[in-house]
Amino acid sequence: MAHSDSTIDPPLTEADIQAFADGSLSPERAARVQRYLGAMPGEASRIAFYRRLNGQMRRSFVPHTAPAVDNSRFIRSGARRGWQAHLHRARRALFGSVAQRILLLVLALIGWAATAFVSDHQLNAAAVMSYAQWAAVPEQTAATPVPASRDPFSTEFAQLGWKLVSVKTLRMGLIEAAQEFDYRNADGQPVVLLTTGAPFVIERPRWMGHRVGELRLLTWSENGTRYVLAGRADAHGLMKAADAATFH
Repeated sequence: MAHSDSTIDPPLTEADIQAFADGSLSPERAARVQRYLGAMPGEASRIAFYRRLNGQMRRSFVPHTAPAVDNSRFIRSGARRGWQAHLHRARRALFGSVAQRILLLVLALIGWAATAFVSDHQLNAAAVMSYAQWAAVPEQTAATPVPASRDPFSTEFAQLGWKLVSVKTLRMGLIEAAQEFDYRNADGQPVVLLTTGAPFVIERPRWMGHRVGELRLLTWSENGTRYVLAGRADAHGLMKAADAATFH
């Protein structure tokens, strides 16, 4: 049965597009941008370029470490005021320095965790853009066969007539990356699978699906890895492939 959605999204602005590329757009607006990109492959390629540029800029930024605390002045003052006063002040200064460093370390770890690992939203957005780029490649384009050992679901997908055509690495965060697997199904339609590490994500071994414009994204998490399978909603075997990958 066909479904219709009477909700009319407000028009997107260039500021929305830039914020989406930066990862600072609200989840509601980000979902609308994803739907827009699902129907506009050319725009998806442009946002992919912005995101790569932002990643290069972030990786080129190296914060400067704070200078070490010099306690030699306490030694000199101790000669004037006595060793007991000096020792008291030195202990206070040392405690303050250690506390500050611990606080900075905690803040750094929080910031690292927030930026190093890929969120569900980021991975879904990357899947939309990767699909747009893969769909733009002509089906007849020659490609070097990919060894089955590089295909995480070579047995399951091969039984459906799928062929892995290319494998890429996408930089997603400061240290995290995603693996992109570009397939052609039995009808020659493009399908993309993205995988990335998810050490702190609750496992969802059964797939969940949602629509993004003309695309369907099927997502699941298992054994510390997160998966997104992206293809047109009418792509043959898309949900069967997700079943084969998760029901084992």
